[in-house]
Amino acid sequence: MKRFPLILIASSAVALSGCGGGGGGGSTATQQSAAGVWQASTTVASGANAGDTIQSMVLVAPNGQYYTAAKNQTNGCASVGFGQANVNGSAISGSGIGAVVTYTNIPGVSVNCSFPDGSTSGTVNFTGTVSTGQSLTITSTGVTSAGTTIPASTDTSQWSSLNAISPSISELAGNYQTSTGSVISISQTGAVSGTDSTTGCSLNGMISASDATHNIYYFSAQNSGCSSTYSSMNGATWNGLASFNSSTNPNLLYLGASAKVSNVSLVIAQSLVKQ
Repeated sequence: MKRFPLILIASSAVALSGCGGGGGGGSTATQQSAAGVWQASTTVASGANAGDTIQSMVLVAPNGQYYTAAKNQTNGCASVGFGQANVNGSAISGSGIGAVVTYTNIPGVSVNCSFPDGSTSGTVNFTGTVSTGQSLTITSTGVTSAGTTIPASTDTSQWSSLNAISPSISELAGNYQTSTGSVISISQTGAVSGTDSTTGCSLNGMISASDATHNIYYFSAQNSGCSSTYSSMNGATWNGLASFNSSTNPNLLYLGASAKVSNVSLVIAQSLVKQ
């Protein structure tokens, strides 16, 4: 039987639940902060992917902008999402776009990374509640680009230990290897440069701390010099978020960004390895 990934728009919403928290503890009557990093590890309870492990992460900037990544550790599929979240007291709501991608090839596993209707993108809306710096519970619904409704799903995510890492461009600076073997360089001032080995595109831009307290970075870069096969990507501008993990050896930079080419939205989700 063909194995489909977990309904990944719903998985994105697990991460989106992180949009409701930030900082120290608080009551439901206290206005919550959305900024921070949230993570969840869940096991699919039923369906074609029963027993699969899903690792989710969300990065939320102080302005409510978010990036989510939910990776199926069993079949190599992942969802990524981008959008805007709003918090009113302890209530959270928002909407965004999502896409299903293959983030890694697992030996012996043959899987079509798409929704059951064959589409690879869609939209999501969510509502929920948050206990600041502790747990977040949200209910999400979605619609694929093919028009199929995704059933409502309720999930919980947790405040990440990555929030204890202070933002620092100087610590971030260095060379990073992508999943395809390309190298991206970040200077002491946050200038980003590199060339993608697959598309031939040169990437130039900036990465900057979202503020002085959150381990969240804004990312923006533009393509140039792409090979003839990917010439349509010349001039494409990538915008997204990143978070730095200095507690691992080697250090990791979690990066998610999106760009639009000929009215088609492209997304990337990388765990960049510092060299």
